[in-house]
Amino acid sequence: MKDGAAAGGRRLRFVVVACLLGLASFYVGTHVVTTRPAPPSNVQIVQGTETDTRLPDNAIDLALLVDVYHELWHPQNMLQSIRRSLKPNGELVLVEYRKEDPSIPIADAHRMSVADIRTEVEAEGFTFDRLVPGLPRQHIIVFRKRTGG
Repeated sequence: MKDGAAAGGRRLRFVVVACLLGLASFYVGTHVVTTRPAPPSNVQIVQGTETDTRLPDNAIDLALLVDVYHELWHPQNMLQSIRRSLKPNGELVLVEYRKEDPSIPIADAHRMSVADIRTEVEAEGFTFDRLVPGLPRQHIIVFRKRTGG
């Protein structure tokens, strides 16, 4: 299908912060809406915790964290939870500001290097897949769920 969801499939949206649950229904797919419609029937909003996505095991193809990973208080626990929720060979995509570029006007605490991210994520059962070029200030780093171990 055009929106990337398989026919009859569903999308799960994970939100940690309870106050963002209302906002989550505003952002569906790539569209920002100005009214508060009900989410499409194939979108299910799931409120997690600081350590658990509360997503079903082997249920998602892709976990996308945009400018989020560096904010996690318990990154190892969250990575383990994400890994459990990913289907075999599922992808984890992190988008983080480049620590390597001091000209980016973002506080150091909100940046990460590819090396730092790889060290942390690979230790939790993921395999580095690729670095996607294209963003001038952020890394797009793709990992796959490691299977068999």
